[in-house]
Amino acid sequence: MNSVGDDIKVKEWIMVHSQKINDSGFAINEHGELCKYEDSKLITLSNFIVIPVEIIFRVTESGDVEESKYVFYGILKNEKRLKRIEVSISDLINTKWVRTKWSPFCEVYSNEKKNYRSILQFIELFAKKSNQKIEFDKIGWHKYENKWFFLHSDGIIGEVNEKISTSNTEFTLRKDDHLSPRESFLESLKMLEICNHKLSYSLLSFLLTSIITTPLLESKELSPNYLLWIVGQTGYGKTTLSTFFTNIYEKTNMTRPDAHKTKTIMPGIKEHKDCVFVIDDFGTSKTKENEYSVINKIEDIIRNLTDRQFSSSNISDGMVLITGEKFLDTHNKNESSKKRIIRVKMDNLFNRKDSKTYDASKAELYDKYKDHRHLPTSISHYLEWLSVKLNSSFIDDYKKDFEALRSELGNKFNSHGRHTDSFAHQICAINFYMSYGKEMGFITPEDFVNMCSYAKKIFGELLEDQEQTIFDPQVELFLQALKELILEDKIIVELNSPRLDFNRKVYGVLRTEKEQEVLKLDWETVYTMVLEHLSNTQRDRPLIGNKNLAKLLDEYNLICFNEHGTTTPFSALNRKMGKVERCRVINFKANKIADIKDIVYQKNISEVPIKMGSTRLFGQKIKFGQKIKKRR
Repeated sequence: MNSVGDDIKVKEWIMVHSQKINDSGFAINEHGELCKYEDSKLITLSNFIVIPVEIIFRVTESGDVEESKYVFYGILKNEKRLKRIEVSISDLINTKWVRTKWSPFCEVYSNEKKNYRSILQFIELFAKKSNQKIEFDKIGWHKYENKWFFLHSDGIIGEVNEKISTSNTEFTLRKDDHLSPRESFLESLKMLEICNHKLSYSLLSFLLTSIITTPLLESKELSPNYLLWIVGQTGYGKTTLSTFFTNIYEKTNMTRPDAHKTKTIMPGIKEHKDCVFVIDDFGTSKTKENEYSVINKIEDIIRNLTDRQFSSSNISDGMVLITGEKFLDTHNKNESSKKRIIRVKMDNLFNRKDSKTYDASKAELYDKYKDHRHLPTSISHYLEWLSVKLNSSFIDDYKKDFEALRSELGNKFNSHGRHTDSFAHQICAINFYMSYGKEMGFITPEDFVNMCSYAKKIFGELLEDQEQTIFDPQVELFLQALKELILEDKIIVELNSPRLDFNRKVYGVLRTEKEQEVLKLDWETVYTMVLEHLSNTQRDRPLIGNKNLAKLLDEYNLICFNEHGTTTPFSALNRKMGKVERCRVINFKANKIADIKDIVYQKNISEVPIKMGSTRLFGQKIKFGQKIKKRR
């Protein structure tokens, strides 16, 4: 039976098909009623005619194909065309669908039960000649009859022998048909300049990994078992930039961490197959109760997602990105979770008030691209390239490269196995995107080598960063201001001095005590100066009180010698008073704030003996015991 369009003419359809109906033992009388011959008698069944148009099959989780829905048009009383409807197999069990989906005036005559069985026989008979379609509930990559293809709400990418679609209507690709594959690819690479390369390369590679998640999950060895976590202060643009780089569909790909887990977060994660789902704004809970709930929720998602090849929860066939002002607490219980995450710091993209970190040129570059669709358009063309490669040698090539990178990174950085695997995926993903650009002639072979080498360098640096602590935003704010004040000589820190000197603005000393380097700072003075500096530089975030800040510094294991409180007694020279007086200092573990320690060494006088360990001076490693020559 041919498909019936919306412009169907009732009388024309009856004229064309009446003979076929009569030959089958059914008939349509002059009133438009469906009838059936029984013992040479014409029995009326209903005042409407069902016209089967299509049978929709679905593929189960086990890969079996089964009937799911029937698509019908209909004619009521020989004069009214009934709209196109889909009826599930389970709804066909009785006549309820007729009145609810079509019209309350549709009627199955008595004996209704017996007549409806005859109508089902009519449907079954004529459905055999209707179109057939296979429908998947989920978007993304599917493998059917040993062929990979990519589904989205507007169609299919890849060559298949069957008529295939998805029942999910919300995932329409954000593609601009006016952009060529070449232009969209090259502009997507220029977008990497919007922010720090550690951040932009991470976002692009994470997206590129996400769009091949399902094929990678076929092999336990290639399962991408990690998340990306973007950490940055409020107003910097974490949400905007993360979704800008990762959302390839018209549908939003973001929710909040305090959203309902089973009703919102988990369904969102599961339906974003072969793409990125963003959980945005971790660490801003208003109450402790809500904070604990969010932490437990996020921990559970991290562990299930990063063990999904062994998990029975079937959590996701995509990738999850988390943004937040905070990262997971520094407690030991989170050590395992941290190894399942790539952490990246957010640039200040939008906060003009924070003049020390704001870069107008980056904001301007973002404004140039924000209303265009270069990256999602390029991804749609890249998926076409992938649909061919996945049906040839892509997985074998990926596995070969992945194993080589995992070995190389493991030997070079001696990193945790989970981090090594995560960064091997990040590098592989961007390398294959560059391979696409090279193969299509968008970049030269030399460009390809340079881009891949640079990406590996960036990810190597970021891999080393994973061993560093990401501090609470208040700690970050304090340390940044302290660094600026030392650089501007408003706070002077001397090496190995026995005391501070308030008259010469020597509010700190860097010295060795108990076989470790310690930065001693007069706490009351330094805190006051930092507070004033933050106010003068128009920082948007207020600094918490000195006692609470000191406790926070202690929580992050930044201070030592504090058995009886956060500060300890020290001496300071006060020339105005003509005497040495007592002061209270905080003792910072210098190795925990290496960048500030380096500045102190750079600022100090020559011939300074360095007692133990090592530091870096102007990018060069200096051994303790070696004398350095540098004048203020």
